[in-house]
Amino acid sequence: MTQVASEQQTTSAPKPKKKRLPPHSVGPLNLLVLQPTPFCNLDCAYCYLPGRTKKDRMPIETAEKSIVRAMESGLVAKKFSIVWHAGEPLVMEKDWYREADKLVQKHCKGVEVTHNFQTNAVLVTDSWCDLFKSMNTRMGVSIDGPQHIHDAYRKTRAGKGTHKSVMKGVECLHKNDIPFHVIAVVTKDFLQDYEAALDFFEDVGMTSVGFNVEEFEGNHEDTSLDHNAGTRHLFREFTRECYKRHSAGRLNIREVREYEKFIQHADKPRLMKTQQTVPFRIITVGHDGDFSSFSPELHAMEMNGEPFVFGNVHDNAYLDAFANPMFARYMNEIIEGYSACKKSCAFFDVCAGGSPGNKQFELGTMAGTETLFCDYRVKETVTILRDEMGLDPIVDDHPALMPQASAAAAEFSKTR
Repeated sequence: MTQVASEQQTTSAPKPKKKRLPPHSVGPLNLLVLQPTPFCNLDCAYCYLPGRTKKDRMPIETAEKSIVRAMESGLVAKKFSIVWHAGEPLVMEKDWYREADKLVQKHCKGVEVTHNFQTNAVLVTDSWCDLFKSMNTRMGVSIDGPQHIHDAYRKTRAGKGTHKSVMKGVECLHKNDIPFHVIAVVTKDFLQDYEAALDFFEDVGMTSVGFNVEEFEGNHEDTSLDHNAGTRHLFREFTRECYKRHSAGRLNIREVREYEKFIQHADKPRLMKTQQTVPFRIITVGHDGDFSSFSPELHAMEMNGEPFVFGNVHDNAYLDAFANPMFARYMNEIIEGYSACKKSCAFFDVCAGGSPGNKQFELGTMAGTETLFCDYRVKETVTILRDEMGLDPIVDDHPALMPQASAAAAEFSKTR
């Protein structure tokens, strides 16, 4: 057969097109979420974890294997963070974390590793602060604002409020010069007194704050946020106030800071990629060594009669997950959802298809598109921020920009 004939045969019988993957590959690893225990000393109303009364603990050998698997995977670049999260991480012994840090130093030579603790701060003491200072640590504290807002949701198992206990921990962090950021959950109760919440964070010197909207997630199968016009109005006014305080240097608000960083690249359009749609940018390992990827909130959740787990660090390398039919099934769903969002949503460049976890918990599939979470966290938030910044809207007729709708919502919210 001549070369020409061969070329003609090739062009006349093209290979079928493969499903196009998102414009990013596997990894690199950014977050290694290690769940030392599912147990939590609190019983917050909006918590998504179903096993937070269980007192199982991760053996240090499992922590070591998780770290070694990461370093052997080829997924690690110059740095990554270990996130100690799930139940309350401070219910573990301090010596356990000292040993874990020694293992990081042993196995992660030449790599910058940061230990991230997200804590309710109830158990924080001077000795814990000594530990934090001895490690490369980044601290986050969960607190929803002043006592009347915080205690409505963040309670003990006896139903008592936890604000006073949390503030003792906060004072201890301040006294020991441990910097930390705050994560607060935005509920309808929060919105009804959002100025008091913002005043609180400002007055007590907790100036680096991120706001997570209450969401359908795991064991938390409802949310106080809704499509109600009054709720929407309050959220928009809250977002405007966040922008004003951030711009004035009074608070450093995550949502404003991240979007400001995003628009700085307007002359070179780029995708603000979510780590949650890319395999192995996030790896979650449970106390028993089972591991998963994508949204950490999905880890070990029952999905179609089986837990969302792709392997176990004692038996499998992380990339062995590619041979797991469950991984392939959910990866395909994520790609479908990503592609559908890209085709249908004007806000796609901001969120890159959103969180597979939110889609699964709200819609029952990762192949879906809009969720209530993305409506509040992305569409409402970005629309208001662009308006405050004097930028053209992404969607001209978004309800948040309609004067008549805003006036009606404002009037409605007065009846709350």
